[in-house]
Amino acid sequence: MTGKTEEQLVEDAKPDAEKALRREAVLAAVIEAEGIEVSDDELLEALRTAATAADGTQPTEEDLRKTLERAREQGRDELLREDIAMRKAVDLLAEHAKPIPIEQQEARDKLWTPEKEAAEKKSKLWTPGS
Repeated sequence: MTGKTEEQLVEDAKPDAEKALRREAVLAAVIEAEGIEVSDDELLEALRTAATAADGTQPTEEDLRKTLERAREQGRDELLREDIAMRKAVDLLAEHAKPIPIEQQEARDKLWTPEKEAAEKKSKLWTPGS
């Protein structure tokens, strides 16, 4: 549909995939450093929210516990725990983030970095005498 080969699509996706993996690694480090854990009650609440969003009805506690048990049997509960732990890590980071003054951000934007230099070199077309 896009007119690209599979190899081109893979190459195009690499920068985003690398960025996503870096983000996930940072969140995993926060989870470990902060000892973030996910309780069964939090799992049940996530399942309740998902079930309510799916069909608009409130599931019973028994239905939720059965769903959690099936997830455990299939090994899917750990994926849900990881997702909830990552959300908790993001919330923790956002809670402790400190805004910086606009002037400080503008000063940071003016600083030289190798990435900025590389981007500038890519965007400039070399011509004789330049």
